[in-house]
Amino acid sequence: MTAHEKLKLAVQNHQAGRLADAEALYRQVLAEEPGNIEAVTNLGMTLSQRGARDQAVVAFAQAVSLRPDLGEAHSNLGNALCEAGRWDAALPVLRRAVELRPELAAAHANLGNALYRSGNLDESTARYQRALELAPTSVRILNNLAIVLRERQRPDESIACCRKALQLQPNDPESYKNFGNVLLAKGELDQAESAYRQALALRPNDPDILANLAHVSFFKGDLDKAAAAYREVLAQQSNHPQAHWSLALVLLTQGNYEEGWKHYEWRWRVQELRQRERTDAPRWDGGELHGKTILIYNEQGFGDTIQFLRYLPQVAGRGGKIVLACQKELLSLLQTFPHVQLCLPADKPAKEIDLCCPLQSLPGIFATQSDNIPAQVPYITAPPDKTAAWRQRLGSETRKTIGLCWSGRPTHPNDRNRSLVLSTLAPLGQLPGLRFISLQTGEAARQTSGAPMELTNWTAELKDFADTAGLIENLDLVISVDTATAHLAGAMGKPTWLLLPAAPDWRWMLNRTDSPWYPTVRLFRQEKRGDWNAPVGRIVEALRSV
Repeated sequence: MTAHEKLKLAVQNHQAGRLADAEALYRQVLAEEPGNIEAVTNLGMTLSQRGARDQAVVAFAQAVSLRPDLGEAHSNLGNALCEAGRWDAALPVLRRAVELRPELAAAHANLGNALYRSGNLDESTARYQRALELAPTSVRILNNLAIVLRERQRPDESIACCRKALQLQPNDPESYKNFGNVLLAKGELDQAESAYRQALALRPNDPDILANLAHVSFFKGDLDKAAAAYREVLAQQSNHPQAHWSLALVLLTQGNYEEGWKHYEWRWRVQELRQRERTDAPRWDGGELHGKTILIYNEQGFGDTIQFLRYLPQVAGRGGKIVLACQKELLSLLQTFPHVQLCLPADKPAKEIDLCCPLQSLPGIFATQSDNIPAQVPYITAPPDKTAAWRQRLGSETRKTIGLCWSGRPTHPNDRNRSLVLSTLAPLGQLPGLRFISLQTGEAARQTSGAPMELTNWTAELKDFADTAGLIENLDLVISVDTATAHLAGAMGKPTWLLLPAAPDWRWMLNRTDSPWYPTVRLFRQEKRGDWNAPVGRIVEALRSV
């Protein structure tokens, strides 16, 4: 049989799904004709379909070396690198593919994938949109664009993509799943459940869809049902990252910390979180450090960093020297944090490090239970010069001085539920003898121009968390939604009243008005999803007795 005949037979096997036979024949062809671009490209496709991602990368890299001027070869290699999780390596390859073949929809779509996985949502959107201009009936591109638009808090555009995908392919379970995801993000739980059930009818027992249905139960507040559903997914597919991660959040919310922390470590494998473990040094397992230098680094939001800094004294207690890597906005506040030898920006490489560990893994390492949380406050203090400067600005005041923060980071996945608008706090302005100070930063700070109470607004001068801490130190009380400001006030030991949605973040647990994490925090929960009037009313009553 000639090489040409073998190639023809390999393609037939490939198309028939006999991938092992196709792979063997493609390799035989390449043994005889190493420069056969069709054989090496098809071999890469076969390996990718078989899940042999690293081998697929090798095959497509060979295709690029054979035809460095071929845009399709670069696009295939870039896609294979994405599938292997090597987003950074994929980006320059895919940019080259677009340069070589600017009219190739797959190149733009693959570049969009790499940008999305790398966290560049803006350019990812633009690439998907260009790909869709070139291939307007591609359901796959529509679904990918729907995903990135949802994450960019553009739900209406995301829904439009889902609807168009379903018009083009009415029985596509992936489109129904994406439709459910964006409806869930909008808080339209019943409609989301309907979309997921349509997806499940088309793809029965799919673990991803079953996990999504469990999310609906979680956000409806039926945590027992959600936990049972996540466990059902794990019984079917024991290494399902999203089910492990979501089960962790349920268990932690319920106060089952012992099991919850174990599932919490699966967060590194949830692609949507786009978290990256640092590899400056081997991962610490919690053992004695014997004078070694350990890098402790943030991985999530400001509030998470602030909350878990409390564990650093315990790390030091194992005999370690601590280097802390954190967000730049926290640097000036944490430069003098106890037990920290050096505080670095999160994106700066650490030198002469023996071990490393993410902050959010420390509760599990130290076997944290709800009754042994290290909750001594304050464990964060404001810089004295900042405190003094704000004291002078505030002047002498006989009224109670209260800081307000009503909105979190808009890109937070649960921000629609946790944040409110300033006008919702209007009843507070009817109370006499109180002075309100804005702690709100970002876009929501503009709402102060029409404040429904006397509200001093100096937030343009809050350049980082050191400034905010200095201002908070001079206040009598902080009233906030669930955002970093509340964590900072709680870590400083400042009396803090926290407004919580009906489905709260795991750390606030359920059915309690206090927090084992922050002794000076008092919780005011929604009784009904979306209704802030009741908890605001309870705050008004509480303020009457302050």
